[in-house]
Amino acid sequence: MSSGSNVDSRLGELSDKELVEQTLDRGGRDERPFGELLRRHRSLVWRVALGFFGNVQDAEDMTQDVFFTAYRKLAQFQGKASFRTWLHRITTNRCKNELRRRSRRLRTVSEPLEEAAAAATNGSPGPEALTVRGRRLQRLALAIDSLAPEDRRLLRLVDLEQTPYKDVAELLGSSLGAVKMRVLRARARLREAFDKTENREDP
Repeated sequence: MSSGSNVDSRLGELSDKELVEQTLDRGGRDERPFGELLRRHRSLVWRVALGFFGNVQDAEDMTQDVFFTAYRKLAQFQGKASFRTWLHRITTNRCKNELRRRSRRLRTVSEPLEEAAAAATNGSPGPEALTVRGRRLQRLALAIDSLAPEDRRLLRLVDLEQTPYKDVAELLGSSLGAVKMRVLRARARLREAFDKTENREDP
């Protein structure tokens, strides 16, 4: 048996705190200790995220996000509470923040659409303006939903969470240039999808 296999077999016998210490001591040179932490606690994070979003894809995305955040903040773990409790707290906070960001995004996105609706009715705040506004927001939601899951996730990270491109590249295991190109293409697909819904004749 190789020395690497011996190390892997011993990881399962270590406590969470010992795995954290090994991860920090190895400074990113060996990700196996953190991989063991992920294996142990992934189902917990996924269940908590699913409870917040009620959506399997969102739960999967949030699980990756939580472990990425935990890895970056691992030095802040002081062992006063269990690693499981610490990870649960991160999961809860990340989910709450994401829901708040989505709420803010709807308000932010609605502003230019509201202006367009007002212009279409000469600035009138009457029922017609409200009807146009509602239709545009509905079509925008349809456009977002029509995107591939990877496009939605990418736009959420960059445009909603304002995650730095270099962090997104690390999270996705991609180059910085490739991530920027993917964001441009995802935004173009969103504009195209919105234009299609906007030009669609109402039944």
